[in-house]
Amino acid sequence: MHSSLWFASCVAALQPPAARRPVAPPTRLHAVAPESQWTWQDNAIRYASEGPADGPPVLFLHGFGSSLETYRDNAPALAQAGYRCHRLDLLGLGLSEKAPGPYSIGRWRQQAAAFLEANAGGKPAILVGNSIGSLVSLDVAAKRPELVKGLILNNCAGGMNSKFAVTDPAVSEPSRAVGAVFFAVLDFLLGIKPLARSLFDSVRARENVEAVLKQVYTNSERADSVIVDSTLEPAEDPAALDVFVEILSGDPGPRPDEVMDDVKCPIHCLWGRNDQITPLDGTGGRYFQGLAAEGRVSLTLVDAGHVPHDDVPDEANADYLAWLKSI
Repeated sequence: MHSSLWFASCVAALQPPAARRPVAPPTRLHAVAPESQWTWQDNAIRYASEGPADGPPVLFLHGFGSSLETYRDNAPALAQAGYRCHRLDLLGLGLSEKAPGPYSIGRWRQQAAAFLEANAGGKPAILVGNSIGSLVSLDVAAKRPELVKGLILNNCAGGMNSKFAVTDPAVSEPSRAVGAVFFAVLDFLLGIKPLARSLFDSVRARENVEAVLKQVYTNSERADSVIVDSTLEPAEDPAALDVFVEILSGDPGPRPDEVMDDVKCPIHCLWGRNDQITPLDGTGGRYFQGLAAEGRVSLTLVDAGHVPHDDVPDEANADYLAWLKSI
């Protein structure tokens, strides 16, 4: 889930308090087993690994408001094909610890790099990212090329939050100016704790999460209880509000075009045609289509939304495996 779609969901928070229903607790997911917990900088990080121990390593990174659950049907398929698959909850998200900020693409890059150093057996890995996870993957490949064999980017985000549009030369100057004012106001509002709490409680209400996920997924049956609950459960953490505010008000980090020149490994993109968050005709979609036309990346389009790998997992898995065999 990215901040552009998130903001639309915040309108409900402007209702009078009596008109809003209380936040319903989610159905609890399984607890993190000891063998699925890794400690990084004194923070508990959830991960899941499967596949042969000596297989080529693959690291899956999710997006904002999401978790490793979105790769529930991708990692098993690649593991069955012989790859050693690791799914990682980014710090502050999923069931990983909600550590104090600041949050940034760079901090998550350091987390992913440290995980690879500890778990990839000294082999360069394939990084599979979605949304913000794609941007983190690009940054790892740019800054730590020795760790990365190739990238699979699913609907890559333009930044940690939508503030990237303020400096993006592909965005018109009037739109950048309006965006600068909008984000200044948003940062001010998020700095008021009671208002931030009201917005957060509205965003994490079950009916709101279900409605937003129906916009994120083209195949609504894939936005099932597993995905809904894995979105809701992390929001029950007492520190989740602070993480939410940190990510939405923080520095958006590097845009894809700002790191691409430093990425030397092969790149494949899977893009959902129906994505409302990073649409094909948006700045990011146009940028990656341009790279594909130049032969810099390969690109597959599918009838899916912002999480194409979980929206149409069979198509995604076949696409991944075909590309992996080609590199």
